[in-house]
Amino acid sequence: MLPSVISHIEHRSLNLSLNWPKKLNVLNDNIISELKNALDKAQEDSSIDRVFITGEGDKGFCAGGDVVNVIQSFKEGKYSDPGHFFKEEYAVDLKIHEFTKPIIALCHGIIIGGGLGLVNGATVRVFSPDALVSMPEITIGFFPDVGASFFLNQLERKWSLFLALTGARLDASMAHHFKLCDFIIDKEDWNEIKRSSGHEELLSLCKMKDLSSSMRNFDESEFRDLDIIDSMLTIEEFDHWAKNYIQTPNAHPWIVNSLKTYLSGSPYSAKIIWNYFLWARNKTLKECFAMDYRIGSFILQNGDFSEGVRALLMDKDKSPQWKFKSVEEIKVEDWEELRSWFSSL
Repeated sequence: MLPSVISHIEHRSLNLSLNWPKKLNVLNDNIISELKNALDKAQEDSSIDRVFITGEGDKGFCAGGDVVNVIQSFKEGKYSDPGHFFKEEYAVDLKIHEFTKPIIALCHGIIIGGGLGLVNGATVRVFSPDALVSMPEITIGFFPDVGASFFLNQLERKWSLFLALTGARLDASMAHHFKLCDFIIDKEDWNEIKRSSGHEELLSLCKMKDLSSSMRNFDESEFRDLDIIDSMLTIEEFDHWAKNYIQTPNAHPWIVNSLKTYLSGSPYSAKIIWNYFLWARNKTLKECFAMDYRIGSFILQNGDFSEGVRALLMDKDKSPQWKFKSVEEIKVEDWEELRSWFSSL
């Protein structure tokens, strides 16, 4: 049986590579466990100075968590704690944030959901020019977790809410603009980076190979239509605006496509995402991970998560039957428990 994470030491560096390419390296229990064990050993091993994290296969670094298995495990009662997977996944994410040796993430192609969360805490985050970045959890009745309520909230309010609600697709240049990566470097140059003799040389090489300045510049003035989000107080306002905007002549196509994704997603998740991300704007990373776990466990048992995964990833009929047809249908009593968690709003 092939290892879930390929591991070898070279040039005083521990090289870890997610190894489930036919599934776009989605994170399952085995991968999470092997990453945790490898990082724990590397932290204590004086012969290891740094860690590289990559993903096997041509299509992408990581397409998030293995949510099909999460749903199946929940329905089978595999764990006494319904949020078991989330707890283990977030623990590895936090471990990467707090690791005392440099971690360098080299990510190509698809980098979405839990994949983005996995590398966000790395010391150096390198994306390939073909990177496709997104937090599309609303489409499966979930929410942007893995610390996204912390790292997306480092952006302006309008952008954090828009990216969290719409699962908007970002290319490498946009991801770099939003500080989701540090460098954009061709894959063919990654081995040279791995062979660098120390961290300072590595950083110098990354700066020399960086393509971000030569790629299409991201011009925020092109997206002024989003400025209105800063004045919105409720998800109902956003929802009303979204439905009108996609019918507007000369509307920005990227915004329209992103809003169509939002409108196809779970209204219940939209309600949660809006309020959670506003609550989290002044919270610490650990507070956000703790709330990720609470919300994730709740949605797994009470939300649209099972139905979203069924419709998009299991039966693949792409016709989820959400609990509510619109955010306006959601009454206070329908989300009272979650609402109490965000009582500081």
